[in-house]
Amino acid sequence: MARGGDTDAMCPRLALSSLVSLGLAACASSPAPFVPKAELPTVDLSSEGAFTASVGRRIEAHTGTRLAVVGPLVLKVDDDRDMQINLTRAWLACGNEPESCEPEVDRLAVGLGEALAPAKTVREALVLVLRTKSYLANMGVPLSPITEPFAGELIAILMVDSPTTARSAGVGDLAELGLDSPAALALGRANIKSFAGTVQAQVRPTQPGNIGSINDNYYGSSLMLDIAGWQAVAALRSGRLVVSVPAPDVLLYKWLDTPQDLLDFEVLTDHFFHRVERPLSDQIFGFTGAGWELAPVVNDPVRKAL
Repeated sequence: MARGGDTDAMCPRLALSSLVSLGLAACASSPAPFVPKAELPTVDLSSEGAFTASVGRRIEAHTGTRLAVVGPLVLKVDDDRDMQINLTRAWLACGNEPESCEPEVDRLAVGLGEALAPAKTVREALVLVLRTKSYLANMGVPLSPITEPFAGELIAILMVDSPTTARSAGVGDLAELGLDSPAALALGRANIKSFAGTVQAQVRPTQPGNIGSINDNYYGSSLMLDIAGWQAVAALRSGRLVVSVPAPDVLLYKWLDTPQDLLDFEVLTDHFFHRVERPLSDQIFGFTGAGWELAPVVNDPVRKAL
């Protein structure tokens, strides 16, 4: 199964991931399709327009898929599926690391090719993951993704996992599987444990002053969905349990003993959120015993300045 519980099989975070507006997340460890390098158009970093056009030509050379330029940093698959590729993150990443730009664009082409010709959806591939409301708004195309509210700015969205990508599940996938939305969401919630693992296996009570982290798990943030697991570990120690998910593959947690503990937790959350390649949320969540709620934010001028 793609990116299962085996950590070695999980894809590391990719600088250019989540660029396709249908919710595609390509994996950097996936091999790029073989096209002789001499035959590939070079990526032009001289301007946003030149970058957009050159990336489009390079992806076309890999996939054979015709792409149209919608505007600066936006490409569109030139057919009736209305799929768009937002290159904003790619433009920023390539500007920061020009030497790794073309290899990552090549890997993006792998994920795009898989999204355009996905394999038959199977029930075991449905997973429920956490994203933000702004992520959903920025998808930019009428995909009608399957979602449910979670906590704060987080929503749970149903995805289809595959060897090199994770894409949003849609009504077509559910029809293919004979599932309605509630049944599909329940299945995705159950399946995510096969990919992310369980809370009880990865979370241990923190010592006073310490903060726990899970940052080598591709679906680490989705551990928040395992409410029964959090109930079990919360009972192991006194103090309020708080969690943050500054990136999709990063989960921070801590039991609070003093007011300073919450401030320290906010500072570390901000540190991750403002430095990771693919930030998720800087909100802090407190465990209620039955789920999650936004924790009160310490009035910290340092946090406000970030």
